[in-house]
Amino acid sequence: MNIYYILYLFFESFILNALPIFGAPFVLLSIPILSIIGINIYNMILVSIILGIGAASGKLVMYIIGILLSKPLKNNKNLLFIKRISNSKNFYVIFFFLTILPFFPLDDLLFLSFGIENINILKYYLIAILGKVLKSFSELYAAVLVLNEISYILNIPLFELSIISSIAFILLSIIFFKFDWEKYFNKWISKEK
Repeated sequence: MNIYYILYLFFESFILNALPIFGAPFVLLSIPILSIIGINIYNMILVSIILGIGAASGKLVMYIIGILLSKPLKNNKNLLFIKRISNSKNFYVIFFFLTILPFFPLDDLLFLSFGIENINILKYYLIAILGKVLKSFSELYAAVLVLNEISYILNIPLFELSIISSIAFILLSIIFFKFDWEKYFNKWISKEK
Protein backbone atom coordinates (compact mmCIF):
# COMPACT_ATOMS: atom_id res chain seq x y z
CA MET A 1 0.00 0.00 0.00
CA ASN A 2 1.46 3.34 -0.94
CA ILE A 3 1.90 6.28 1.43
CA TYR A 4 -0.91 8.31 -0.14
CA TYR A 5 -3.46 5.61 0.64
CA ILE A 6 -2.16 5.32 4.20
CA LEU A 7 -2.36 9.10 4.69
CA TYR A 8 -5.85 9.24 3.18
CA LEU A 9 -7.13 6.44 5.43
CA PHE A 10 -5.53 7.94 8.53
CA PHE A 11 -6.67 11.50 7.96
CA GLU A 12 -10.23 10.73 6.87
CA SER A 13 -10.59 8.59 9.98
CA PHE A 14 -8.91 11.23 12.14
CA ILE A 15 -11.04 14.11 10.86
CA LEU A 16 -14.35 12.25 11.01
CA ASN A 17 -13.61 11.17 14.57
CA ALA A 18 -12.22 14.52 15.72
CA LEU A 19 -15.48 16.22 14.90
CA PRO A 20 -18.46 15.10 16.93
CA ILE A 21 -20.34 14.01 13.80
CA PHE A 22 -22.89 11.39 14.69
CA GLY A 23 -22.38 8.25 12.63
CA ALA A 24 -19.61 9.52 10.37
CA PRO A 25 -18.90 6.86 7.72
CA PHE A 26 -15.12 6.68 7.96
CA VAL A 27 -15.14 2.92 7.30
CA LEU A 28 -17.45 3.26 4.31
CA LEU A 29 -15.21 5.96 2.85
CA SER A 30 -12.23 3.58 3.02
CA ILE A 31 -13.75 0.89 0.82
CA PRO A 32 -12.68 2.54 -2.48
CA ILE A 33 -9.05 2.34 -1.30
CA LEU A 34 -9.54 -1.25 -0.18
CA SER A 35 -10.99 -2.18 -3.55
CA ILE A 36 -7.98 -0.60 -5.30
CA ILE A 37 -5.37 -2.42 -3.21
CA GLY A 38 -7.36 -5.66 -3.25
CA ILE A 39 -9.95 -7.07 -0.91
CA ASN A 40 -8.42 -9.81 1.17
CA ILE A 41 -8.09 -10.45 4.88
CA TYR A 42 -4.56 -9.04 5.09
CA ASN A 43 -5.55 -5.74 3.49
CA MET A 44 -8.71 -5.54 5.58
CA ILE A 45 -6.63 -5.94 8.75
CA LEU A 46 -4.08 -3.38 7.53
CA VAL A 47 -6.79 -0.84 6.63
CA SER A 48 -8.53 -1.47 9.97
CA ILE A 49 -5.31 -0.79 11.88
CA ILE A 50 -4.78 2.50 10.04
CA LEU A 51 -8.42 3.50 10.54
CA GLY A 52 -8.28 2.53 14.22
CA ILE A 53 -5.18 4.61 14.90
CA GLY A 54 -6.70 7.54 13.01
CA ALA A 55 -10.02 7.26 14.87
CA ALA A 56 -8.39 7.02 18.30
CA SER A 57 -6.09 9.94 17.45
CA GLY A 58 -9.13 11.97 16.41
CA LYS A 59 -10.61 11.46 19.87
CA LEU A 60 -7.64 13.36 21.29
CA VAL A 61 -9.26 16.49 19.86
CA MET A 62 -12.18 15.89 22.24
CA TYR A 63 -9.65 15.57 25.07
CA ILE A 64 -8.13 18.95 24.14
CA ILE A 65 -11.61 20.51 23.99
CA GLY A 66 -12.17 19.11 27.47
CA ILE A 67 -9.00 20.80 28.72
CA LEU A 68 -10.26 24.08 27.27
CA LEU A 69 -13.63 23.62 29.02
CA SER A 70 -12.12 22.54 32.32
CA LYS A 71 -12.70 25.76 34.27
CA PRO A 72 -16.49 26.04 33.88
CA LEU A 73 -17.13 22.31 34.34
CA LYS A 74 -14.42 21.42 36.88
CA ASN A 75 -16.73 20.72 39.83
CA ASN A 76 -19.44 18.80 38.01
CA LYS A 77 -20.40 15.82 40.19
CA ASN A 78 -20.54 13.40 37.22
CA LEU A 79 -17.07 14.40 36.09
CA LEU A 80 -15.72 14.01 39.60
CA PHE A 81 -17.27 10.54 39.68
CA ILE A 82 -15.56 9.63 36.39
CA LYS A 83 -12.27 10.87 37.81
CA ARG A 84 -12.69 8.67 40.92
CA ILE A 85 -13.38 5.49 38.93
CA SER A 86 -11.06 6.23 36.00
CA ASN A 87 -8.26 3.95 37.24
CA SER A 88 -10.36 0.89 37.98
CA LYS A 89 -10.06 -2.23 35.83
CA ASN A 90 -13.84 -2.37 35.40
CA PHE A 91 -13.86 1.16 33.99
CA TYR A 92 -11.15 0.24 31.46
CA VAL A 93 -13.36 -2.65 30.27
CA ILE A 94 -16.43 -0.41 30.07
CA PHE A 95 -14.44 2.20 28.17
CA PHE A 96 -13.22 -0.46 25.70
CA PHE A 97 -16.78 -1.54 24.94
CA LEU A 98 -17.87 2.08 24.51
CA THR A 99 -15.15 2.57 21.86
CA ILE A 100 -16.63 -0.23 19.74
CA LEU A 101 -20.27 0.72 20.29
CA PRO A 102 -21.76 1.79 16.96
CA PHE A 103 -23.90 4.92 16.49
CA PHE A 104 -23.44 6.34 19.99
CA PRO A 105 -20.27 8.40 20.42
CA LEU A 106 -20.10 7.89 24.18
CA ASP A 107 -16.31 7.63 23.97
CA ASP A 108 -16.38 11.27 22.75
CA LEU A 109 -18.01 12.27 26.00
CA LEU A 110 -15.50 10.31 28.02
CA PHE A 111 -12.52 11.84 26.20
CA LEU A 112 -14.09 15.23 26.85
CA SER A 113 -14.46 14.30 30.51
CA PHE A 114 -10.86 13.09 30.72
CA GLY A 115 -9.69 16.46 29.42
CA ILE A 116 -11.86 18.40 31.84
CA GLU A 117 -10.58 16.39 34.79
CA ASN A 118 -7.00 16.28 33.45
CA ILE A 119 -6.89 12.47 33.57
CA ASN A 120 -3.80 10.79 32.10
CA ILE A 121 -4.87 9.88 28.60
CA LEU A 122 -2.22 7.38 27.50
CA LYS A 123 -3.96 4.20 28.75
CA TYR A 124 -7.28 5.33 27.33
CA TYR A 125 -5.70 6.23 24.02
CA LEU A 126 -4.18 2.74 23.72
CA ILE A 127 -7.50 1.13 24.67
CA ALA A 128 -9.25 3.33 22.11
CA ILE A 129 -6.82 2.20 19.38
CA LEU A 130 -7.60 -1.44 20.11
CA GLY A 131 -11.34 -0.78 20.23
CA LYS A 132 -11.36 1.31 17.06
CA VAL A 133 -9.29 -1.28 15.16
CA LEU A 134 -11.76 -4.02 16.12
CA LYS A 135 -14.73 -1.79 15.32
CA SER A 136 -13.21 -0.79 11.98
CA PHE A 137 -12.52 -4.40 11.04
CA SER A 138 -16.02 -5.61 11.91
CA GLU A 139 -17.69 -2.69 10.10
CA LEU A 140 -15.36 -3.01 7.11
CA TYR A 141 -15.97 -6.75 6.86
CA ALA A 142 -19.76 -6.27 7.07
CA ALA A 143 -19.72 -3.40 4.56
CA VAL A 144 -17.65 -5.40 2.08
CA LEU A 145 -20.03 -8.37 2.38
CA VAL A 146 -23.09 -6.17 1.83
CA LEU A 147 -21.54 -4.18 -1.00
CA ASN A 148 -20.31 -7.37 -2.68
CA GLU A 149 -23.85 -8.73 -2.68
CA ILE A 150 -25.28 -5.46 -4.01
CA SER A 151 -22.48 -5.31 -6.58
CA TYR A 152 -23.36 -8.80 -7.76
CA ILE A 153 -27.11 -8.11 -7.89
CA LEU A 154 -26.78 -4.77 -9.69
CA ASN A 155 -23.84 -5.91 -11.82
CA ILE A 156 -21.79 -2.85 -10.79
CA PRO A 157 -18.09 -3.29 -9.97
CA LEU A 158 -17.36 -3.00 -6.26
CA PHE A 159 -15.03 -0.05 -6.71
CA GLU A 160 -17.70 1.98 -8.50
CA LEU A 161 -20.37 0.92 -6.02
CA SER A 162 -18.18 1.89 -3.07
CA ILE A 163 -17.65 5.37 -4.54
CA ILE A 164 -21.39 5.71 -5.23
CA SER A 165 -22.16 4.59 -1.66
CA SER A 166 -19.64 7.03 -0.18
CA ILE A 167 -21.01 9.95 -2.20
CA ALA A 168 -24.60 8.98 -1.37
CA PHE A 169 -23.81 8.85 2.35
CA ILE A 170 -22.04 12.22 2.26
CA LEU A 171 -25.01 13.75 0.40
CA LEU A 172 -27.46 12.23 2.88
CA SER A 173 -25.41 13.65 5.74
CA ILE A 174 -25.46 17.12 4.18
CA ILE A 175 -29.21 16.89 3.57
CA PHE A 176 -29.75 15.70 7.13
CA PHE A 177 -27.97 18.71 8.60
CA LYS A 178 -29.30 21.27 6.09
CA PHE A 179 -32.93 20.11 6.07
CA ASP A 180 -35.31 22.14 8.24
CA TRP A 181 -36.69 19.25 10.26
CA GLU A 182 -38.61 21.45 12.67
CA LYS A 183 -40.54 23.18 9.89
CA TYR A 184 -41.76 19.92 8.36
CA PHE A 185 -42.36 18.31 11.72
CA ASN A 186 -44.59 21.24 12.73
CA LYS A 187 -46.48 20.99 9.42
CA TRP A 188 -47.02 17.29 10.00
CA ILE A 189 -48.23 17.90 13.56
CA SER A 190 -50.63 20.64 12.43
CA LYS A 191 -52.11 18.26 9.79
CA GLU A 192 -52.62 15.61 12.45
CA LYS A 193 -54.66 18.04 14.57
